[in-house]
Amino acid sequence: MVKSNPFLPLFSAGELSPRLEARLDFSKYPQGLETAVNLIALAEGGLMRRPGTRYVAEVRDSSKATRLLAFQFSDIQAYQIEMSDKAFRFYRFQGQIVVPQTDAVIANGTFTSDITGWFDRSTGGVGNQLSHDAANGRMTLETNGTAADDIGWAEQIVSVSASFQNSLHVLKFRVIGAPSDRLELRIGTTSTGSEIIADKLYEVGYHAVSFTPTAATFYVQFRNRGNFRDKDVQIDDVSLISNAAVEIDTPYAAADLFQVNGLNRPM
Repeated sequence: MVKSNPFLPLFSAGELSPRLEARLDFSKYPQGLETAVNLIALAEGGLMRRPGTRYVAEVRDSSKATRLLAFQFSDIQAYQIEMSDKAFRFYRFQGQIVVPQTDAVIANGTFTSDITGWFDRSTGGVGNQLSHDAANGRMTLETNGTAADDIGWAEQIVSVSASFQNSLHVLKFRVIGAPSDRLELRIGTTSTGSEIIADKLYEVGYHAVSFTPTAATFYVQFRNRGNFRDKDVQIDDVSLISNAAVEIDTPYAAADLFQVNGLNRPM
C-alpha cells in the first residue's frame, strides 16, 4: 500500500472531538488535531507551546488541597480563583489581589459572647431591635413591621489614622437567613449617614466590599428593613482585611473543592 504524507499547514481548529473523527465533510477537519498536549493553536494556523507557570504567591494553606479555577466576569474582566479550605482568594494581571494595610479594626465582629461594640440605631418602635444569638454566636437584626422605617439597625464607629484614610479598605461579612433574605450595608462619615456607601443590598452568603474611608471616623451599618420581608436576619464574621489577600469565607471544605461547578462562565 502506498504511504501517504499529506501536507498539513494549518492547525487553527485545535483539538477535535472524537465524535468528529469520521466527519471528512466538516470544513475544519483538515485543520484539526486529535491530540495537542501543552500546545496552543494560533489563529494564523501554527502551534505554540503553552507558556509555563510561575510562582506568584503561597496558597492560603499548603497542608490542604487547593484548586485554581478560571473565572470570567465579563469580556474585559477575568480572574483566577484560589479555592482553599473554607475560603476563596483572587488573582489578576499575574498577581494576587491584596488589600493595603490599615489600622482600622472592627470590634467584636464574631459575636462569640455578646454584641458589645455595636450600637442599636433601630427605628419604627418596639420590636425593631438587635439581639444576640448565643447558641450560634451571631447578631440578629429584628423587625416588627412592614413599613420602610421598621428597621433593625446595627452601627459600629471605626477609627482610622490619617495615613490610611485614602487607601482602599475591604469589609468582610456574612449574611445568614433563608434564601432571598437580605440586609442593607451603609457606611458613612457621620452616625447613620451614607456618605461613603449608600444603601446597598446583600443577600444570604459571604461578601467582601471595598471602600475608601476619607475620614478619621467612619460608621459601618447593617440594616434589616421590615418592608423587605418583615422577618429577622442575622450577621456574622464582620472584619476588615489589612495587608493581606482579598479573601471571602465560603462553606466549602477542602474535600468539596473539586465538586464545585459553574464558576468558569461570564455572568
